[in-house]
Amino acid sequence: SSSQKSEYRPTFPSMPAPAPALPSLPSIPALQTLSPVRSPQSPRDPPKKKASADVVWVNPRPQLKDLLRAAKGPSIVRRSNACGALKVLSAEKKNQFRLVRTIGLLDALIFAASETPIATGLESETAIDARTRAVTAIHYL
Repeated sequence: SSSQKSEYRPTFPSMPAPAPALPSLPSIPALQTLSPVRSPQSPRDPPKKKASADVVWVNPRPQLKDLLRAAKGPSIVRRSNACGALKVLSAEKKNQFRLVRTIGLLDALIFAASETPIATGLESETAIDARTRAVTAIHYL
């Protein structure tokens, strides 16, 4: 008796069948009129508020004016101390609204935060401390 082994051989078509066509989506008139991005002045949007034109700026009080001068001054130690005082003032919620509208405050803090320390040793650490205090004060405001 002879046994025959049958060998399985898969068959492949010589040309693959084309992919079936995707079904078309139903036509809904309401979807066709909507655009994915709404225009800035869409009637459904609430009216946009005006920018900073309505801000009422206030003049700094004499003590605050001294702090602002020190924050913009050449002395790194005085700048660091002034930024520390401004940080403490701006940390209190009741002071934030008035401080942020004070003329020259943000300019002084940005100046102190952007000054790169060129000194070495203790002055360099004090300059970095002044920058950190200024950035923290800006963060509070």
